[in-house]
Amino acid sequence: MESVKTKEGLDKNNKYDRQLRLWGDHGQTALETARVCLINATATGTEILKNLILPVVESHPDSSFEDLRLDRPFPGLHGGDMPRVYKEKNQLKELIKQGIRTNEDGIQEEEENFDEAVKAVNSALTPTRIPSHVDQLFNYPECVNLHTESSNFWVLVRAVKDFVENEGQGALPVRGSIPDMTADSERYIALQRVYHDKADRDTAIVSQRCHDLLHSIGRHMDDEECDDVVYYVLLRAVDRFYEKYNTYPGWFANQVEADVGKLKSCLTKLCQDWGVTCNIKDDFVHEICRYGASELHTVSAFIGGSAAQEAIKVITHQFIPFNNTFIYNAMKQTSVTVEL
Repeated sequence: MESVKTKEGLDKNNKYDRQLRLWGDHGQTALETARVCLINATATGTEILKNLILPVVESHPDSSFEDLRLDRPFPGLHGGDMPRVYKEKNQLKELIKQGIRTNEDGIQEEEENFDEAVKAVNSALTPTRIPSHVDQLFNYPECVNLHTESSNFWVLVRAVKDFVENEGQGALPVRGSIPDMTADSERYIALQRVYHDKADRDTAIVSQRCHDLLHSIGRHMDDEECDDVVYYVLLRAVDRFYEKYNTYPGWFANQVEADVGKLKSCLTKLCQDWGVTCNIKDDFVHEICRYGASELHTVSAFIGGSAAQEAIKVITHQFIPFNNTFIYNAMKQTSVTVEL
């Protein structure tokens, strides 16, 4: 890829390195020149715009620990013993430096990728461990003793615990991400794909274990999805409520109880118009009225990021958008995509 200079004389390939590796220079250009109209400047709306703007500003390397598994390589990575002590790591650094090209005068040339590799030796060559706070979760009674009323969170924790004790051979599922590094896009993407593929395989195993655990306690994944679809129906009823009363149910604290009855009427009319039978518990209706169309910042940030991600897919003409309804349940920390 040729180096592209901006008006300010900056190297665009370096400035937008991470983004270019995701969707290429044509995708980056499409994103930079896109025009997006935001209707309703709510907390969620501003989060959407923020997440659309971030990809067109300079990226910086992450400072978090990377899950590279160099001490226990999986298929796709080269094997061999990993340097562990100070002396061995210094020997590796010297071995890397020997690969730096020299000019006709015998002076080593400046090669950023080699300098980067030498600096990363200590941080990259770390033993794979399970964080202590995660290990504590594995020993909680809620994780060990699942039952019909166990939350989805504990079912997932138990599935991960079982993975660690079996397929993971003492390690968590592979995260699937790699750090930014100086490399050509082809090699970087090839390495990235190795980690993505391993993460996908681990995710599939954990997902299957979740299904098996739910079945063992008398629940099914389909039941979990149906619970969340209830909120889609209720939110459509809220739209009817707003059209009729020009306010949201529960918007005023002293009208919550009165709005419960009104929302039930809107829900009944909605189901009639759809020609379906909706047996939605009163608890769900009360919960909708209780929260009163409030926008918690953490929830707005999550939804804003999700919506911006879908917008980027459309703008760059890459990746597959949701099909066709995405429901996020912040109370259970779950999400589901359903085709309605």
